[in-house]
Amino acid sequence: MLVSFLIAVYFELIHKQLGFSPIEDWIKFLVAVIITTFSWLLASYISKPTDKKTLIEFYKLIRPGGPGWKKILKENRTELKDLSKIKWDLPGSIISVFLGCLTIYSLLFTIGFWLYANNSFAIITSITAVISAIGLIYNIKRQKENIFKKYY
Repeated sequence: MLVSFLIAVYFELIHKQLGFSPIEDWIKFLVAVIITTFSWLLASYISKPTDKKTLIEFYKLIRPGGPGWKKILKENRTELKDLSKIKWDLPGSIISVFLGCLTIYSLLFTIGFWLYANNSFAIITSITAVISAIGLIYNIKRQKENIFKKYY
């Protein structure tokens, strides 16, 4: 985050002061993304890895899926044997992300529409927020029920 902040400060305050010509916003954004991504990767490779105990506790609490956790599961079979049987529900997780974003953005627009007395849009976004929140709650319960029915 510090790198992103410094890049933004440079582009907004320092770049013109140094006598350089203005840069298009999309170029600033692209440069910032590339430099920030590179710095994150560099910091990840330079810093020491997270200890195994922390990773195991994280896995027990969150139960993340995907191929990136195979090494941790193989190395700690005895401790994570019941949890390693849980299937990774990628489609259900993507639906949850979509519904969560829809809920939050609908609520944000709803507040704005109600504040500015734009009642017709406020009602539409309110209904959208409620329906997407109910869908999100249902989807999360469905995912948890499937996990607990099979393994606990």
